[in-house]
Amino acid sequence: MPIDFHLSVAEETIRNAAAGFAAGPLQGAKETYMKYPDQSKRFQSTRPIYSEAVAGGLIKGQIPPHLEGAGGSLIEAAILVEEMYTVEPAASPTIFSTGLGLIPMNLTGKPGHKEFLAPFLSGEGEPLASMVLSEPGGVANYLEEGAPGLATTAELEGDTWVLNGEKVSTLLLFMFVNHPNDQLLP
Repeated sequence: MPIDFHLSVAEETIRNAAAGFAAGPLQGAKETYMKYPDQSKRFQSTRPIYSEAVAGGLIKGQIPPHLEGAGGSLIEAAILVEEMYTVEPAASPTIFSTGLGLIPMNLTGKPGHKEFLAPFLSGEGEPLASMVLSEPGGVANYLEEGAPGLATTAELEGDTWVLNGEKVSTLLLFMFVNHPNDQLLP
């Protein structure tokens, strides 16, 4: 079966929108966040970019249509990531990590999730979601000095993989609402 490397109309639309966002709000991100000495302030300095991503539908685009989102295919998602990551590899992952945090909601797609998803669908504010995976008594960053490392293993026994250990999975939701008097940085 031949492979078609031509973009569909939908894929071309995604590519153009992503390239436009990358050439606009993302273009000067590094210059903005590198003004600050610590990671927390650098992250905060990208807040206006994230807000523009929300307003531009980039978060809604990570939620499937059956949940009232505008999400498309995995190819469309890959095009979006490629166009934005090529221009700004440090600030754009915040936009996409919200999509990762929404995966449990997207996969289960229960009607009760619509209230939870409403801020992500509204195109307003700066709703963030994150999925955190860790081990009991462990840390998310196993490379951190003094961290206990990863203890969960998988061993092949015959034709079956056996997992040894345990993981803790938590879905966190952070909601930020813009107010005229908000200060981004102290």
